[in-house]
Amino acid sequence: MTILDFKSLTPNTNFNALLFLIKETKILMKKDNNLYISTTLENKTGTIQAVYWGPVDDDVKAAFKTGNILSLSGSVKTYRDRNQITINRYEEIDTKSVDTSELIKEAPYKGDLMYRIVETHTVEFENLDYKAIVTAFLEKYKELIRTHPAAKRIHHGYKGGLLYHTCSILTTAKSVEALHGDYLDKDLLRAGIILHDLGKLTEYTSYIGTEITLEGRLKGHISIMSEEIGKMAEKLDIKDPTNVLKLQHMILSHHGPVENGWGSTVSPQLIEAHILHKLDSLDAEMDAYKNAMDQTELNTFSAPIFGINNSKFYKHTDYNQ
Repeated sequence: MTILDFKSLTPNTNFNALLFLIKETKILMKKDNNLYISTTLENKTGTIQAVYWGPVDDDVKAAFKTGNILSLSGSVKTYRDRNQITINRYEEIDTKSVDTSELIKEAPYKGDLMYRIVETHTVEFENLDYKAIVTAFLEKYKELIRTHPAAKRIHHGYKGGLLYHTCSILTTAKSVEALHGDYLDKDLLRAGIILHDLGKLTEYTSYIGTEITLEGRLKGHISIMSEEIGKMAEKLDIKDPTNVLKLQHMILSHHGPVENGWGSTVSPQLIEAHILHKLDSLDAEMDAYKNAMDQTELNTFSAPIFGINNSKFYKHTDYNQ
């Protein structure tokens, strides 16, 4: 299958009858009050924004539904400092007849390998309560966690993204532990890292056509996971309620100070929770940076990166070489 490599696109490139996965679609209105399609296209090289100027009727809306596969013809333009595709023609494709492996962005490591990496960290736990709770959750979600995304689009929003995000933070945390381990509860930090985003397994649907579930909208992954920890601790008959409370605090505060408005229900009040927030933010920002660099020409500035305060970064190195 021939696909468009989003990492090496140049403006004014034309393409004909190539397959794309519809990751997300919005129906918007032009100044003349006619509708148009704004969509995010996906293949294994990443994602890119695209527009279809219409006309837009119910058939067009159905064709561009999230999760569909379309054969598209069009051209690459530049809009607000980033590449964007203008779609000239589309054709609907039977999803069952297509090898979707070429159309889905994946984490750089296989789910089985990443799962084993996380498991190795639980073996090292000295706190038996944390070990029991984390091990139980890994067993509960052992299949789903291997492929689930961490988001729709902001960071790690691709197949295996959640587990890759978790492994990345665990790896970074080792350096923090090596420098400051005398003042840290390493078991609490690692348990918090492994559990902090597991609520997203309930908050989001699968990696194809990712959507937010009803429970995800009404509760959010932070509240979902805090509740799950309480239920799991009761099921496992954990005797020390303080250990459970500290784990729940790690979840409830991992988006940082409440005044940030990022979703924490309490601000970090354990140093391990503060570190989790910092490492979580850093890894999310780096994933957003990588996505932006993949669509930025060498020796030019990126488009504003939403996940890093809408900053523009200069691409001084060709990372794809």
